[in-house]
Amino acid sequence: MVWNTWNEFERMQEEMDRLSRKLIGGRDDRLMLSGPKGEVIPATYLRTPVFHVKETEDKVLAKIEIPGIDKKDIELHIAKDHIEIRAEKKAEKEVKGKEEYSYFSHSSSFYRMIPLPSEIDEDKATATYENGILKLEMPKSNVSKKKKKITIK
Repeated sequence: MVWNTWNEFERMQEEMDRLSRKLIGGRDDRLMLSGPKGEVIPATYLRTPVFHVKETEDKVLAKIEIPGIDKKDIELHIAKDHIEIRAEKKAEKEVKGKEEYSYFSHSSSFYRMIPLPSEIDEDKATATYENGILKLEMPKSNVSKKKKKITIK
C-alpha cells in the first residue's frame, strides 16, 4: 500500500478544524454555506480521497473512495507506474421571487497521483465505479513478471 504521511496529517488537521468549528459554532461550515438571504445551502466539499493499493502475483488492484461524485465528473488516467485522478463537483441554487433574484454557485475539486508498486499493462486495465467506490484492476506488465535465479561464480 502506498501512503503519503503528510497528506494524512493534512486530512486529520482539516477534520479537527471542522470538528472544532462544529463544537463552537454549532454547525459544520464545510457542509453548509450561507446564501444571499441567510438561508443555509449545502456545499460540496471534496477531501483528498482515501485509497488502497494491493499487489497480487499477476495484477495491481486499487480502491479509491470518492463518495458523492457522479461518474461523469471523474477523470482517470493510468500510466505504467501511476494513476492520476481528477474530480470536480459543482452546486448551484437559484432563487426567484417577486422582487428579488439570487443565484449561488460553489465548486470543489481534487487531483491525486498514486504511484503503483509494479509496472502495469495500462491497455488491459479496467475501472468500475459504484456507490462512491472506484475500483481498478490492472494486470502487471509481462516485463517484470518472472524471476530468474543467477548462479554466483
